[in-house]
Amino acid sequence: MIREIYIILLLTAVIFNGCNKPAKTAHVINSPTVVFTSPTPTVVKPVSLPSVSATHAFSLEQLLNAGDSAVSNYSDLEGALNYFDRAIKTDNKCARAWYRKGDVLYGMKKYEEALKCYDRALEINDKDAYVWKLKSRLLVQMGKYEEAIESCNRAIHINPQDPEGWYNKGEALNLYGDYQDAITCYDRVLEINPHYVKIIDAWCAKGDIFSSQGMYEEAIECYNKSISPGNRSDAYACYGKANVLYKTGKYEEAVKTYDKVLEICINLDFKDTKSKKEAILKLLPEKFKLTDKEYTEGIFLYRRDKYKEAVEAFDRALKFNSEDSYALEWKGRILVFNLEKYEEAIKCFDKVLKIVPENEDALKYMGYSLYKSAMYEKSIIYFDKTLEIDDDDFFSLYNKGNALYELKKYKEAIKCFDRALEENHYFVIENREKAMKALSEKK
Repeated sequence: MIREIYIILLLTAVIFNGCNKPAKTAHVINSPTVVFTSPTPTVVKPVSLPSVSATHAFSLEQLLNAGDSAVSNYSDLEGALNYFDRAIKTDNKCARAWYRKGDVLYGMKKYEEALKCYDRALEINDKDAYVWKLKSRLLVQMGKYEEAIESCNRAIHINPQDPEGWYNKGEALNLYGDYQDAITCYDRVLEINPHYVKIIDAWCAKGDIFSSQGMYEEAIECYNKSISPGNRSDAYACYGKANVLYKTGKYEEAVKTYDKVLEICINLDFKDTKSKKEAILKLLPEKFKLTDKEYTEGIFLYRRDKYKEAVEAFDRALKFNSEDSYALEWKGRILVFNLEKYEEAIKCFDKVLKIVPENEDALKYMGYSLYKSAMYEKSIIYFDKTLEIDDDDFFSLYNKGNALYELKKYKEAIKCFDRALEENHYFVIENREKAMKALSEKK
């Protein structure tokens, strides 16, 4: 199970982490799976608009960033592929365009085509260790472990002090069945950077190997070294540790450890965590049976695409505490983004804002719910309130622009889109062009 989860998340990591790292992470919400971080507000410089009759040509860099944004903020692989193809037509010797196209094709499970793109990028620049690492991960996904190991060797030769190169080689060797050499690679990662974390850290990866080989004491020791406050792989280490405790009959400890997974891993989909926990609970006396918080149940139901059941779980939580702003916000997010029940969502966010008037997320989601309900003037009020807190919040700028467009206030819409365009988000390009065209026709 660990290996299956790990491969799935590796696939996700390649696509989303392959983007050129932006200076800031924008607030963009498709669904509650997104983790929200607030960038430090910056002063937005006035944008000079091109003449209406002018054709707005986008540079190679803008096309590349638009493609990255299509993936990282919208999971729109088709849209991203379009932008990277346009970038390649602009400059067919742009290695970044080729390997990012490869990342997208990888996400679409078009592995042979993705491999050709990585190879083309390496023809342009075979000294790029990053692309060799991308190729190695693709080859792992294709089951071509020996070739993957060779790609890792090329990356390591270019940059022997890069922990990721050694880590990738370790995972390829692990899947190839060469466990001892894999452990040697993970030990090298720990020598270079003991705090390096990819999806899981090297201690957790070693624990998985020991667990798979029935070396449970060694596995527990590794998992314990992986578990530490703030470690991003805590949930994986706890999950692996809980499985070992279960296998060795230490049911009470296993239950507690599974509970820890449920607490710290609400945004990761360990699909069998609850079923294993339920199986363990049947073996325990009543006094050891632990219950999960209702909101945790709601999030797990959401992760299984059971949106109506998730809302019901949050409703049960709200029976205990009608002013639980967290449960209200989650309920509202699911209602607006997954169930498209905008009126009910508005009621949820209204309650949140009565409890926490300056809740930035609730403000923007209220604005979006009103926008989707065609209450454009009211939606702008809430987007403006969000922008008072964070004046370059992409989500609010973009949707305010859309609301202004619906009100036929094209010049104001274009200004919003241009401010949002500074963040290089791809939807802006198309909607800005639409607003420019409408303004031209209006004149």
